[in-house]
Order: sequence, then structure tokens, then C-alpha cells
Amino acid sequence: MQKPSQSARLPPPSGPCDTFAMPYDIPPLRFPDDALEPHISAETLRHHHGVIHPAYLTALNALLADNPDCGRDTVETLLRQIDDIPAPLRQQAAYLAGGHANHQFLWKILGPQSVAGKPTGPVGDLAAEIDRVYGSAEAFKAAFNDAALALPIEGWAFLSLNQPRTGDLEIVILPGNGSVLPIAKPGILICDLWNHHGHDSRADWLDAFWHVVDWDVCEDRYRGLRDGATIL
Repeated sequence: MQKPSQSARLPPPSGPCDTFAMPYDIPPLRFPDDALEPHISAETLRHHHGVIHPAYLTALNALLADNPDCGRDTVETLLRQIDDIPAPLRQQAAYLAGGHANHQFLWKILGPQSVAGKPTGPVGDLAAEIDRVYGSAEAFKAAFNDAALALPIEGWAFLSLNQPRTGDLEIVILPGNGSVLPIAKPGILICDLWNHHGHDSRADWLDAFWHVVDWDVCEDRYRGLRDGATIL
């Protein structure tokens, strides 16, 4: 399936989408466009948040406006119930909803580590579990990188709970716009493996990525998901 066009900023849905009661939206960034430099340039971030993500959202809202019975209150619910979507629409709905949901997740866990007091590695209960499972934070990053580099196509990499409401960790690599929601592996951390980050290689991008993870958010997600939170 082709990725939505990235050539221009797309306007908010209109016309047929007016009949869809709850069109999904994009959360604003929690930080200025240049806050992740030099690891992600302001230009790259603006294009990613302002063009690539809206392309998925506009196409998804249009699909749901034309097929209102497929809509759900949240994109997360849509993906968890993707098998209930009629078969002719299921692949497209999963692709577009996965693109939207994964990007929403990405914006939540990115953040500048240059802010005074911000951790540059895992903290709290998440750090303890990473040490238990992988031996150290550096060993975890190496395992995550190896798994991400082994994916021969574009996709997404996750650190997830192996099962809901447990503390057990698993690295999950999914092609295309695969989401961890349909497979019930709640996500703690996500990394975009599509080739649009302004780096020469996926390895270079992964090296940059570890400099822009907001580990406080990941710790909050880990404890919340482990303890049964449904909204984070």
C-alpha cells in the first residue's frame, strides 16, 4: 500500500468528513520545533509533524466519513477492534489508523534531553526491569538497534509489555504501519523506521533517536500500563 503523499501540508478534513461525528486530530508538539536539534532538525520535525502525519490523518478521516459504521471513539479502539472492520476496508483502515496512532505515540515519547535535570537513559521501575531483562541500558539499546536494523523494509520498533498488565518487556518490530494495539502488547517506547529523518542510514537515525527519548514519559507509561491504566 502506498504511503500518503508528503509533498504539501494537507488541510483539515472537510466535505464528506463533516458527516463523521468524531474525526481524529493531531496533538500539538510538547516542545519547540528546534528543541531536538542537532539530532532532529527543526525542518525535519516540521515536515514530519506537519505533513507526513496529517497525510495519514486526512486519509483516515475520509475513509471513516465514507464508512461511518467503521468509526470508533478513538483510533486506539479502532485498532484494537480492527477485526470487526469489514474485510474490504480492513487493510486500508489498519494502515492509515496505524500511521496515525504510531505518530501520536511518537510525539508523546520524544523530548529534548538537553533540559536541565532530564535523564539520558531509563529511570525508575523501567530502568530496573530493563537491567533485569537485558543486563543494562546499553545492552537494551544494542538489542533494540539490532532488531530494528534487521527489518528489511520500513516500519516501526517498539518496547512493549509482553502482555497487558504485566511488567514483562519485549522488543517488537512491525513492518509498514503495524501497531502493537491489535496484538495486545502495550507500547512503552516507539521508534519510527521510515526513511524520512534526514539521516544517511537507519543506523545513523537510531543513534540520533536515543538522544531525543523522554525517559520520564517512558517510565510513566511503563508504570501506568503495568498497573492497568487505559489512558496515558
